[in-house]
Amino acid sequence: MAENNPKMSKLKLSGIMLAVSFLVYMVLYVWVLYQRAAEAEKLKPKPMIGKMIGALKAFHQQVGRYPEDFREVNKQVWKYPNAGNYGQTGREITAHRYFYFYEPVDHHTCMLWALPLPSQGEASSQPSFFLVLTPEYIKNWRGPALDVEKAKVIKQRQGIVPTLEELEKAGLIEQKAITKY
Repeated sequence: MAENNPKMSKLKLSGIMLAVSFLVYMVLYVWVLYQRAAEAEKLKPKPMIGKMIGALKAFHQQVGRYPEDFREVNKQVWKYPNAGNYGQTGREITAHRYFYFYEPVDHHTCMLWALPLPSQGEASSQPSFFLVLTPEYIKNWRGPALDVEKAKVIKQRQGIVPTLEELEKAGLIEQKAITKY
């Protein structure tokens, strides 16, 4: 008899509508959270150290020395028709929210800094890297996000590799050297 009761039918319909509304709300809520996470991931710095090392290594193999600056790398290896902004010295580049600066030491040794850029006033949680490349090995250090100006103070002596003390003071820890690359 309850099946023919109009009040009961309206109550069932209201319950179904409430459940559907709640389900739609939850799906939209999850979708919004996913979109925010995806947007935050886009803003997160992503180091491209492998690409930088590969380009520097390729240049060295082709020319027999490390380049003076990123302009030479672009001419010889990357060959982008519209070269990016490599700074006044040609040794700085920003890519994927990382700031890189390069310093040749001699024909067969160079240094590369990779520093995460903060997003919207927040300090970056991504690591900083410092590498010394030779044809035989790569020595690398990793540590907390460094301020670009702090790293420039460490590298202010052109062509001279920072001391272990300077790197440790900046919080960079030496990693296992890479001998096959």
